[in-house]
Amino acid sequence: MQRILNLRHILLVGSTLVVVVTLATTSYLVRAKHADDISTGLEIAALHTRSLEDLVTQSLRVTELAATNALQRGSPMPVPGQLDQAFNASLRHAPFLRSISLLDDRGRIVASSNPANTGKQIPMDSFMPSLTAQRDGLGIGKPWTGRDFAAGSLAGQTGETNQDEPGLVPVIRRLTLGKRSATLLFALNPDYFVSHMTQNLGAGEGWAHLLRYDGTLLLGTDPAFQTGAVLQDVMLGLNLAEADSGQLEQDLGGSRRVLTAYRASGLYPFVVVTHIERDHALRHWRGTIKALLSFGLPALLALSLLTWVFYRRQTQLDAGRAESIRLQRISASVFDFSTEAILITDNRGVVVAINTAFTQVTACHPNDVVGQPLTAMLTPEAVEAFKNPEHPLAPIEVQLRCKDGQLLWNEILSTPAHDGQGRFTGYQHICRNINERKLAEDKLHLAASVFKHAREAILYTNEKNRIVDVNDAFCRTTGYSRSEVLGKNPAMLGSDRHDKSYYKAMWRTLREKGHLHGEFWNRHKNGKDYAVLMNISVVRDAQGTTRQYVALFSDITVIKEHQQQLEHIAHFDSLTGLPNRILLSDRLKQAMAQAQRRSQRLAVAFLDLDGFKAVNDTHGHEAGDHLLVSLGQRMKQALRDGDTLARLGGDEFVVVLSDLDSIEASAPILNRLLAAVARPVLLGDASLQVSGSLGLTFSPKARKWMPISCCGRQIKPCTRPNCLAKTASICLTQNRTRPFNHPRLLPKKHQHNRPLSGTSCTSTQPQ
Repeated sequence: MQRILNLRHILLVGSTLVVVVTLATTSYLVRAKHADDISTGLEIAALHTRSLEDLVTQSLRVTELAATNALQRGSPMPVPGQLDQAFNASLRHAPFLRSISLLDDRGRIVASSNPANTGKQIPMDSFMPSLTAQRDGLGIGKPWTGRDFAAGSLAGQTGETNQDEPGLVPVIRRLTLGKRSATLLFALNPDYFVSHMTQNLGAGEGWAHLLRYDGTLLLGTDPAFQTGAVLQDVMLGLNLAEADSGQLEQDLGGSRRVLTAYRASGLYPFVVVTHIERDHALRHWRGTIKALLSFGLPALLALSLLTWVFYRRQTQLDAGRAESIRLQRISASVFDFSTEAILITDNRGVVVAINTAFTQVTACHPNDVVGQPLTAMLTPEAVEAFKNPEHPLAPIEVQLRCKDGQLLWNEILSTPAHDGQGRFTGYQHICRNINERKLAEDKLHLAASVFKHAREAILYTNEKNRIVDVNDAFCRTTGYSRSEVLGKNPAMLGSDRHDKSYYKAMWRTLREKGHLHGEFWNRHKNGKDYAVLMNISVVRDAQGTTRQYVALFSDITVIKEHQQQLEHIAHFDSLTGLPNRILLSDRLKQAMAQAQRRSQRLAVAFLDLDGFKAVNDTHGHEAGDHLLVSLGQRMKQALRDGDTLARLGGDEFVVVLSDLDSIEASAPILNRLLAAVARPVLLGDASLQVSGSLGLTFSPKARKWMPISCCGRQIKPCTRPNCLAKTASICLTQNRTRPFNHPRLLPKKHQHNRPLSGTSCTSTQPQ
């Protein structure tokens, strides 16, 4: 017993000594790291201060040289008009200057690189040092707001200063060149120096100030201080009376502790002050503290605890035995009351016990399962999975057979069990019902299979209308691969056949109704347009928010082309390609309505080919077809763009002439038409020639249709399109007294009073 007490005393003293030495060493290292980081922060602040001071000093030195060069390039006496070019030339190499100006003795600008500055009065008492009693020298004024003197003013004179508003720092340089003197005014660009400060000082690292000796803030990177403000507190903290530069720690109030470095210019009246955030400078020190707390302290505690292991070993063994008994009791309670289904098997795979949760899942009573092999509850596939597991402790997804024969998917985690001597006694199987999850996965697999193998092209986008996925049919239809369209807007598939208003109406319908069905024209990857029949649906969540857009479409270009062919067959003559009776009726109806609106004449001519039968009989029907096609093209070329030429069948044609100011206006057109018919058509060595006969009728130039006269007899007024064509046919039949195999073209001077070549009749004059 005494030996145990002595051992405990030695362990206590030794552990205390180790802890004290470790804490002392750690404290020393932490303090040394803290001092080193503070020193490094002050050196960094001094480095930034020196860099900025050198930049400003060199810039002002360049300003002085620019002033001297500008005046030396001028005339013996500074003439304002001659200095503009010299000023502008100096500005090209001085990005830190906004303008250069010349002042008179009263402080008024008389010449400037910016003509708008001319005439601006500059307060001379705002410069430091004062140049009143000096012959030569350079002075720095108080900051101005505005981009230049023309539209600017002293900072703080117009109320609160806007930090985003541009500003400038005025600098005066008085020079004496021989017997003449001049005063130049420079507008320093503070953005140039602020940009330099910002690039050197990273975000959160600190800020810099440029101050005059009187504490006036010329420029800075901290938005908390306004340009033009007098920072007397900052100047009082600097020891400029004893040293031009220095380093110190400052407390600016409001929990702002900084490492400050300052440096006064040796040539000009300004001082540069740089503040480094103390927290930023100590970031590495804090990392060291965290590392020590994260690793050193646990190690120290572990070491302290290990010293007591030997002493407490026997006590822990006794406590372990008692704890083992208690855990066995808890384990029995957990087995009975666990919400997870648990099944225990022996080393032969026979069920030893099941808990209440297992009975609730499978409806199997312990009397139905205990003593039976586990394989009796498994499907053949599940038995193979248990025989060949990928990992002994990995969960296996199998189907368990319930009491009623129903199969339920379960995820089974099998854990081997051992007795006190380490011998294997069986497995503990924890079963988790995953039937709903497997059903959901099956639905997803089915949906994915439908999506992949569907014959229609399918794409779906996110709420921002960016393509998320497409199927194989989409790639076959559009020519684009899946990688080429993912993340793109479906508008890339559009063609130029639909304008912006069409797509706006489409989106409006889609937002209002949630779905859209119709025909669209898309463009293939190869540049060819194709027609699709498309269904677009909006997918919304339970709150009604749009989550996806799903589009299904199929290529109907072949169907559209077939429809166009059917429409062409229905409205055009299959031989000549000219309009047939149906299209003629429609165009005649439109021409009649247009003639009424415009109060113009409308002429309808019924034309028959004379001698066509002889061509057919002599040369065959193929020659006749060739003649009809050739004459159809000739007659179409002889007409105007707005006129219509239709073939009714055989050698019968109808011509509709619209927009006629008078009856006589149709004569030149019809003469060209008959002349085109009369010209021979060559077919191999043969020359085919026919002539034409016309039956002609007009619509009157009046609001109401007037009676039509044909061959000396009255014809009922026409009120339908087919009536005009029928009237022209009647006129052709009744006036065909002789053939005109060789029609003549009338001279223009006789076209108004001589009849047309061929037979014709006209309507009466309007009342």
